[in-house]
Amino acid sequence: EGMETIPPELEELSAILGNRKPDIITLSIGGNDLGGSLGGFGNLLAKFIAISTVPNTPAGKAKAANEVITTVVDPAMNQLESKYTTLANALEDDFSPNYVIQTDYPNLTFGNENTPAALNNIATIGPIKLGISQPISQIISDSIIQPLNALIDKNKMLDWQVANVNVPQAFLGHGYGSTQSYFNNGEQAANIQGTNKRIVPIDIGPVHTQLA
Repeated sequence: EGMETIPPELEELSAILGNRKPDIITLSIGGNDLGGSLGGFGNLLAKFIAISTVPNTPAGKAKAANEVITTVVDPAMNQLESKYTTLANALEDDFSPNYVIQTDYPNLTFGNENTPAALNNIATIGPIKLGISQPISQIISDSIIQPLNALIDKNKMLDWQVANVNVPQAFLGHGYGSTQSYFNNGEQAANIQGTNKRIVPIDIGPVHTQLA
């Protein structure tokens, strides 16, 4: 369970490689898994946007966000290590690469001071601009991104190697909350992808549902 997306990817990789043995396989995996029953990571962010947007007290919003962590993220996080092990075994059995390098994740919540900031205009619904408040951004950083990267680092025990390029370090000063962000905001993404397509980095559909 939870590995359903991996076999098609391995089949595609096998078709690309043919009889060749890869020296290095680089992959990024884990972020979408944490969306759990909500779907991918974009839907998870949409949930936090809804929590930030729907009228409530700060304490009520924090409670709602932490309930998402407890009921959705934590169970998915608890399954990730076994998923990594299963994937590692599948890669070894099918491809026998010399190295598997797993990249870690940038902290999109960071602002100019490299601490979680308000994520303004992360999504748009027509002329309406939506965001994630600073307290909810802090919860995302503390309870999702940092634990996920810690789990990736732990995979060194599986003889995997975290990429030498430190992805979070490369994004310092350029998180979504920064004035020099490497991430598109909702308006920019809509202009690039079209208003009816997926908005980077979130799928806006669940926000409609939450606000309805």
